[in-house]
Amino acid sequence: MSKIKVIEQKVLDNEKVILEKRNKSAFGCSRIILPYISDAELLKRYRRIKPIVYYNELYYYLKKYNTKMMRRQPYISNLKNDIRTQVDMMDAKILGEFSCYHIYAYYDSFVPTIAEVLQQFPDDILEEANAFCMIEYPKNSADLSLQSEIVNAGCHRSKVRALLLKK
Repeated sequence: MSKIKVIEQKVLDNEKVILEKRNKSAFGCSRIILPYISDAELLKRYRRIKPIVYYNELYYYLKKYNTKMMRRQPYISNLKNDIRTQVDMMDAKILGEFSCYHIYAYYDSFVPTIAEVLQQFPDDILEEANAFCMIEYPKNSADLSLQSEIVNAGCHRSKVRALLLKK
């Protein structure tokens, strides 16, 4: 059996994410390496930075998630049942937008988790933000074809907006 040899590593547009290219004999010639944070750090970030979603032309907070749910459950797949309080976006301040990468089990199924977003949050806005929302993500096969290098490495890419909402 041949050993997997890393040929190249490059940092993607989110500086916390690495695309690793490996020799042809390796299963899946490239892969995405996402940053990891501990459960304690994940909970700390989640207490401060809440996911919000756009549904029926309004923004909403979601039900509460525990650590296991944040790591495993896609948070945009069951909005009708998971939305809770409406969000007042009147004085929302956009702190920035960033690319976020999400591992998939099936290439045609977009399944972002809260943990993936919070793990990849840019350091320069991490302390100021108190909410985030996904503003772009692949919705069909045509969108996925535009991300072929990323998809072939086992991920989908979205665009996330970091926000500061009034309390």
